[in-house]
Amino acid sequence: MFIRSENSKVFWLNNISNFIVNHFESTKNQCKIQLAYTENFLVVKGFSSSQDINITHKLHDYIEENDIVKKIGIGCKNIISLLSTKEFKPSLDVSYRYTNGIRPLFLENQTDNNIIECSDLLFGLSLDFKVPYYFGEMMSKDIMKFTKSDNVHLQIKDNELTLDCRSIYKMKDLESCVMDVYDFNFDNFKFEIRDFDFNKEIVEPLSDRPWLNKSKINEFVII
Repeated sequence: MFIRSENSKVFWLNNISNFIVNHFESTKNQCKIQLAYTENFLVVKGFSSSQDINITHKLHDYIEENDIVKKIGIGCKNIISLLSTKEFKPSLDVSYRYTNGIRPLFLENQTDNNIIECSDLLFGLSLDFKVPYYFGEMMSKDIMKFTKSDNVHLQIKDNELTLDCRSIYKMKDLESCVMDVYDFNFDNFKFEIRDFDFNKEIVEPLSDRPWLNKSKINEFVII
């Protein structure tokens, strides 16, 4: 995922996504949404556990009251909502890639010059969906430091961990080590980060993060 310039449409699409997530979470509902924008058409696609998914008027007000959003060209004359109501549980089967750069989650700055601009999916996820992503970021920082790798691909499927990275260790040994060090208790991790303001992920992506200060690299042992 890229760090977005404040002057880019994607940056503000991410802000609008976060606004929608906060709206649904304020009524204790989950959601998974993504925005697309082109030529004064703003499309909201995804689903929520809420029975009330009519957010068009709220988006209209949010954009109208935000001068910067209007200044960079995101209009609200044509808002198309393709949201649907769906009861769901976030899947624990995940697959993410992290890099050993300015922050495992982010790559270098990226501006938008596309005909259709889309929000970054992460910012359209309610907390239950975000938890595995940030748990993986926490682990990846230690894994890359321990292995001196440039990146790591982390996959969890059927409660089994699979890693792919440059390492002098056998992957099976490294995977076993990581499974021993981390408890993979997503419920506890969710409780720990529940009060974090995730809007900072958009406006201050390189500031301090509590989950990245939980290093367990001293517990890594491979014989």
